[in-house]
Amino acid sequence: DDEEALNGALADTELTVIKLAGDVQLTEAVVVARAVTIDLNGYDITGNINVTAADVTITAPETSDSAINGIVTVTNADDFTLSNVTVNYTVTGEEEADSLKIMGAVVIDGSENATIDNVTVNVTANNSGLNVVSVWVKNDSTATISDSTIDLEFRATEENRTQGQVVR
Repeated sequence: DDEEALNGALADTELTVIKLAGDVQLTEAVVVARAVTIDLNGYDITGNINVTAADVTITAPETSDSAINGIVTVTNADDFTLSNVTVNYTVTGEEEADSLKIMGAVVIDGSENATIDNVTVNVTANNSGLNVVSVWVKNDSTATISDSTIDLEFRATEENRTQGQVVR
């Protein structure tokens, strides 16, 4: 299946660019643990992506409707780039949040020089009891966000809200 193909490509250290040939439905989060470019090539990934290596790029052709339907987490991974994609995430309250009970669709954690360019981030928060942000840059991370749209729709009770789009 496509999930197996993606994981196989990520394991093949000879590949520097992975170009999707179809939509990928993940049953568990995919871990990107080496420098690589993932070109969504007009297709979608549904599921969470955890980036743990430096020099990772997730991109798509500028004119495509490629999307990541899940959370993108970048942890201790410098020089990460996310470009030309849409990130869609609906918080249901079943997710594991960090100790502060905060969830984000794109989380940059302990990483320097992250770039988010021409990205649309759509987050819908149901009454989850969590504080929700679209993009969270934390733990001394640095990020440049340009030509991007960040949208956060709350469907939560007033006491469960944190207003804001980008949190540092």
